[in-house]
Amino acid sequence: MKKSDRNIQNNFDSRTWAWYGADHPASDDIISIAEVAEQNAEGPEILYDNTSQRGAFSHKVARVCELLNMLHEKPDALRSWDKLDASSTFLLTLIDRAPKDIRRYALFLQRFGSFIFSDNDSSKEKKNKINAVFYFEEETSVYSQIRDRAKLLNAIWHPHQGSLLDNIIREPAKIGQAILNRLSFSKGGQFRIIGHPFRHVRSKDLKGLAEAKTVAYQRGSDIHLISEVFPILDKWDEDSSVGGVKQATLLDALLLHEVTELLLREKESDICPLYAHIIASTFERYLKGPFLTIAVEDFFIDWPKPLGIEVAELQRREMSQQISWWEKAFGPPDFSIDIGSDIDEASFKQAISICESNDSSNRRGRKVYRSKDGKLYRLEGERKVFVRKKNS
Repeated sequence: MKKSDRNIQNNFDSRTWAWYGADHPASDDIISIAEVAEQNAEGPEILYDNTSQRGAFSHKVARVCELLNMLHEKPDALRSWDKLDASSTFLLTLIDRAPKDIRRYALFLQRFGSFIFSDNDSSKEKKNKINAVFYFEEETSVYSQIRDRAKLLNAIWHPHQGSLLDNIIREPAKIGQAILNRLSFSKGGQFRIIGHPFRHVRSKDLKGLAEAKTVAYQRGSDIHLISEVFPILDKWDEDSSVGGVKQATLLDALLLHEVTELLLREKESDICPLYAHIIASTFERYLKGPFLTIAVEDFFIDWPKPLGIEVAELQRREMSQQISWWEKAFGPPDFSIDIGSDIDEASFKQAISICESNDSSNRRGRKVYRSKDGKLYRLEGERKVFVRKKNS
């Protein structure tokens, strides 16, 4: 099967490193379609480069660094975060981000931590304890049950000591220092932020990104962002100040999510994107709870918007279809419509009016009348034209 004949689809094993709100991130093929279309238009823009510390985002990165310094030095000043808060946030993130399968949950826990069972626990008892963590009563909200389930998790599992996940859960201050080092060119190497306005890009080329709800992704050490999401994140910042870290913005949370994934990818070459996404999302929710997800959902309600040329093409197709239907019903009209020109409601109604008028005249011209002296005639305009019977 030729590539052009295949539907480009996402799959669970995608190697895409991205922030996404759907079940899977946009695939590399989908991202490439959008990038190629943009290069044919105006192209992306470098918002920040840490080699020069310059760019339109330099002040935003400076603000993020201030936040990370505060996190490193005075984490308690940012928000309350005890072990139960952390475990609840992590557990809820795991349930939200991973496929709904207890075996997959258990594999993740085994990969990034250790189970703590009694020596007397049988295999069945161990399994039951794990199942109990992920059992939620259907009649009650998951959010109202999550802290009780987190207590069960704490009783049988803990993350690997010193790991990034362990630091997020137990000592967020250490995460602040690790990310600060990665943002520094001298300590962590090159890092850039690339913005994609996608100006003059057709909506069909962006459809895959929208379906996957992907607003950020990585290429090497570059973080790519869809620029049009920024105003929506700003709009939601006031609401997101409830809970989480008030000093952080949703854009900060998005950037720090991506940098956390970048750190994980560079430190653990065998880690899969989904696992890195879960860990980075835990840190993101430490900062802003679920509000980044909510804001992105809001963004994709009406993105991408069709270009003006796409709207005009749609109008032409609709007009062509209307004319085709009309011709099938009443025959070709006695006038021509240039469907290549701009189409508006007024011209369309005028065209229909002409069609109806001509059809009415044609019906009148085909009707046969009888005069007082018995002769047959029909009207052509205002003139009588006498006709003969077929058999006369």
